[in-house]
Amino acid sequence: MPEFRVYGPPGTGKTTYLAGNDFTEGMIGKAVAARGPGSVLVTSFTRAAAQELVSRSPPIDPDMVGTLHAICYRALGRPPIAETKTDEWNEHAPPWARLGKGKSNVDDPFDQKAMETPADDLFRRAQVLRARMVTSDRWPASMSAFHELWRGWKTANGYVDFTDMIEMALQEIDAPPGDPSVLMHDEAQDSTPLQWALLRKWAARCDDFIAVGDPDQLLYDWMGATPASMLQPPIPESRKRVLRQSYRMPRAVFEASQKWISQVKQRESRTCRPRDADGQVVENVGAQWRAPMAVLGAVERLLQDHERVMVLASCGYMLSPLVAAMRESGVPFFNPYRPVRGDWNPLRRSVMDRVLAFLRPDYGVWKAHARMWTFADLQAWVPAVRAKGNLLRGAKKLLGQIEDCELDRTPEITWMLEHLFHEQALSCAIDGDTKWFRENLLKSGGKSMDYVLNVLRKRGASALTETPRILVGTIHSVKGGEASAVLLFPDLSPAGDRSWRCDRGTEAHDSVVRTFYVGMTRARETLMLGARSGPLAVW
Repeated sequence: MPEFRVYGPPGTGKTTYLAGNDFTEGMIGKAVAARGPGSVLVTSFTRAAAQELVSRSPPIDPDMVGTLHAICYRALGRPPIAETKTDEWNEHAPPWARLGKGKSNVDDPFDQKAMETPADDLFRRAQVLRARMVTSDRWPASMSAFHELWRGWKTANGYVDFTDMIEMALQEIDAPPGDPSVLMHDEAQDSTPLQWALLRKWAARCDDFIAVGDPDQLLYDWMGATPASMLQPPIPESRKRVLRQSYRMPRAVFEASQKWISQVKQRESRTCRPRDADGQVVENVGAQWRAPMAVLGAVERLLQDHERVMVLASCGYMLSPLVAAMRESGVPFFNPYRPVRGDWNPLRRSVMDRVLAFLRPDYGVWKAHARMWTFADLQAWVPAVRAKGNLLRGAKKLLGQIEDCELDRTPEITWMLEHLFHEQALSCAIDGDTKWFRENLLKSGGKSMDYVLNVLRKRGASALTETPRILVGTIHSVKGGEASAVLLFPDLSPAGDRSWRCDRGTEAHDSVVRTFYVGMTRARETLMLGARSGPLAVW
């Protein structure tokens, strides 16, 4: 089995190389055309990346695409997952071994709040050592004691944890599921030694194994990944491919990022060419994460010349002041790479649709499209309103019983007064009284609705229908993303600072370097370096 490695520095089109686009056929498409859709197995570090590859490629059996964990989970018969049974574990475990409710946050690995109990830290560190295939005789005694309890409990109940999935597949499954002739693995730099061992075992049963990634962009060493996995063992240069042209980074950003990443010692210097544009790297001494209004001012100035601005930090809590300021100022923002993060995506479709449905008669909002409510509009906003003093008895139930064929019909005002509203409430609603609407909302949606109404009041209705131009997130959360301008804070958490202060060339120090390298290389035109807000920072 020949192993091929494709190195893709930032913005060089790794996804296009694999999946193709409207003008180019990717490696997946070529393999499918030559050998059939059932002969190609595509794995990736994240489910989102795997789905992106397949969405741009010829049809492939869904079981032949996914994260390595998902593929192993299916191959092992979908066993019960131990991490979903922590309440049961805590009933069984002695006090010192009980786990907290928090989970490791892949967007914020230095978030210490996820480590609620001493056992959480023991569990995480044990998983890392297992992922790095460190034998248990080299583990600290406390970690070994915890793991023996954990393993015994799993065995007694027939549970497996996420690391078990890879270990069991390595021991028990000799060939990749589906018996493909081609194995492709994306985001390879973030795979652990244990995952690499399984991939290479399966690859021995394939004709070709193609690993695509960039060790300089490794972000998940805290989960056990190491840069050596994609750099070793040595393979002939003829089986290495470097994507040499960055379609993202202009010259100024490219030069700054190369100077920065050169601090990493364990790497192969496989650089690419910047795109044909000057770009710029600027410093802003006022842009400190503890001074959110100054940051917001810098962002709004960047928006005068840039389509989108990305604000990045190494830790999520460093974004909280800016998020609060934007909510107060009615500034639209989002993070499309992490849609489940409500704090970074407060303009949720469900909330906006409810507000816009309530304001359907308002000409100032809808202009020529303003009209009275249909039954569908009423179904959207009336259930969010407190019934007492506003709605007639049974109004919400009645709306829920409207037939689908009637939803586009506009009820008469007399009908609404007879069946839905008290007269004063209907008058306020028809007038588009957002103060009345907010004061009479059920408590569950109040905070989200406040922000949406604030955006509407200060920015107009178009701000609810257009894609926000400000993106906020941790560096980890925007891996693979880009923006025309990036504002990057240099600050570190105490845990990150401890790593940064390690000797150059150590794994811990290099991890911090790579993290900020990923942040820098998101910029397509302008990279703005924020100022430190305290002593814990990289510049």
